[in-house]
Amino acid sequence: VDTIAPIVTISNPVSGATVKGNVSIKASATDNEAVKSMSIIIDGVTKATSSTGSITYTWNTRKVSAGAHTIQVNAVDASGNVGTKIIQVNK
Repeated sequence: VDTIAPIVTISNPVSGATVKGNVSIKASATDNEAVKSMSIIIDGVTKATSSTGSITYTWNTRKVSAGAHTIQVNAVDASGNVGTKIIQVNK
């Protein structure tokens, strides 16, 4: 029985970054078996999904308020284990 969750890495942007304009969010995940799906969630709203071990999304920050924002990436493996990475950025 697989109980190991995927390991998620957000390569862009970095935690604590100041963002403006269109921001390319890039993430990937690895697992001891296989990554079944990934999702990008910004401020609690799912913005993109993928059925592979990598995901990208272009975030238009012109439409969001100034201040802190949370980017969360979830990865689910074939056994249903969920790996999560959360960072905070500022506009």
